[in-house]
Amino acid sequence: MKFLQRPFLWILLGVCLSTYQCQPEYHSVTGSLFDGEAFTNESVSIPAFAYQHQIQNFQSNNLPVAQLGRFSDPLLGQTQAIFVSQISVPADANFGVLSPQNEADTSGETATYIDEQETVTEVFLEIPFFNNTTDSDNDGVIDAFDSDPDDAESDTDNDGVSDILETQAGLNPLSPDSDNDGILDDVDEDNSTYDAENKVYEVDSIFGNRNAALRMRVHEFTYYLNPLDPNNNFETRTIYYSDRNFLQEGFVGATLHDETIQLNFEELRFNYEEDNEDTEEDETTQVETRLTPRIRVPLDPQFFQSRIIDMEGDDILTETSAFQRHIRGILIEVDPGNEDLYMLLDATNASIKINYTYLKVNQQGTTDDTTDDTTDLEKATETLNLGGVRFNTILNSQNQAPIAAQSDVPTSQIFLNGGSLMGRIRLFDDQSPNDNELLDRLRTEPWLINEANLMFYVDPENPVSLQAPRLYLYRYDNGFSLVDHSVDQSENETGQKVIYSGILENNDAGEPWRYRFRITDHISDIIRRDSTNIDLGLMLTSDIQNVTTNRANLTDNDSRSVPQSALLSPHQAALIGQDPSGTSSGSFALELKYISF
Repeated sequence: MKFLQRPFLWILLGVCLSTYQCQPEYHSVTGSLFDGEAFTNESVSIPAFAYQHQIQNFQSNNLPVAQLGRFSDPLLGQTQAIFVSQISVPADANFGVLSPQNEADTSGETATYIDEQETVTEVFLEIPFFNNTTDSDNDGVIDAFDSDPDDAESDTDNDGVSDILETQAGLNPLSPDSDNDGILDDVDEDNSTYDAENKVYEVDSIFGNRNAALRMRVHEFTYYLNPLDPNNNFETRTIYYSDRNFLQEGFVGATLHDETIQLNFEELRFNYEEDNEDTEEDETTQVETRLTPRIRVPLDPQFFQSRIIDMEGDDILTETSAFQRHIRGILIEVDPGNEDLYMLLDATNASIKINYTYLKVNQQGTTDDTTDDTTDLEKATETLNLGGVRFNTILNSQNQAPIAAQSDVPTSQIFLNGGSLMGRIRLFDDQSPNDNELLDRLRTEPWLINEANLMFYVDPENPVSLQAPRLYLYRYDNGFSLVDHSVDQSENETGQKVIYSGILENNDAGEPWRYRFRITDHISDIIRRDSTNIDLGLMLTSDIQNVTTNRANLTDNDSRSVPQSALLSPHQAALIGQDPSGTSSGSFALELKYISF
């Protein structure tokens, strides 16, 4: 037949004929379910033609994560990320306790009206990491460190006391000696120096050498990111595309930070700075503030002194648009040297914290007597969120070999790489997908579709550095999910939607083997209900539940919506149709089964 002469993937159809309606659990149907000789097990192979597409750029403003760093793959090239964000207007235009008008009233008629002399002491940029704190058995030990995540009675630190009992007793279930006094917990009668509020986190979404020293630079950003599109009469949101390199274009001003740092994945703890003389305890030895693991770097205090604190009372600090023209944002770049280090960071909770001092009149509780008044130096913090427009520059330097295939010619390989390389799948026929001999014949068969699986095999000849843990198959025409994705509510320890799947499967040797998609409803709609046989898009996914789409421009002058979740992953995949184990035969992927009667 015509389709056997071209390279293609195979779709595995399991077909059943029964007087009963097929159930949504999609259990496999075998011959043992049928009585008599009317039913026999057979198989049918449906070709699926693959096409390679390259993404030139994509909409990267207001993504839920900040991407920073650089990662290189010998096969697919290098990806570099730069992050830009506007800064939110201060929540209160007044600093200290007095308004600018009251600070100016120093005639003496009001004893507490003084020049507060607000002075910035230090400024920190904080961008939290993403943390996995799942604790399936609620024993106080997160699954990543638990010796048995499903058993609260497990003893992760092997000290003879179960995890749950140590947590309940205020001990550290990850250490046999919670207070580090040399006496093990099971015999120690005094662990009071251990702080049970201390938390341990598993930091994820860090790729490459997380212990690498990296040069981090934070610049003042000087380009105004208008949220509304001036080219459309300010009636729609502006789209900023990933290949816009504002750093290279020179839209940077003052350097706010330029140092080599090392990432810290521990909980950040800050003790009280002063001891309360009214208590017996020494508060300076006690934790006042705890922060989840994050990037926390100092910024230039003088910049925020002159551009924010000294502007107290100015209308610039009260109106969002005016403020974001006054300070147009920050630009962050990192250089991990000769190492690969790529980070996905929590942009929605990123902030700049301005610590400053100010003068305040202390009336000693005697408002009518000013002779005992003192002027004290007080401390305060102003928090500015990274809000408004957030934008990622994603620069891809690709090797040419993987993308040599033309987007309009079927290919025997598919390469996927975050927001850079994607695949397109066409079922049944590459020339006339909705009007061809194979589809017409299948529509005349008296079949009820029970199961349909589309397979993609990992190419062992082209290993990638960051093998994607999951792929996503969707409607190529609009970026929307397939019906099989929408109706699947299953989940297990490997992730959600495990029936629809797309999850990486390993072979018996523990090596990456294949990705399988169960698209039974989609195939049933095409064959049984004469639905349009649309092309399918194939990309990576960082979140199978995220069905949001972003605009992308392809190198073949095509523009379309693609899944946002694919744009948030630096993972990669090199795929073929042929099962590398040799259990399938043919020119592409060939594990083919069906059931008919």
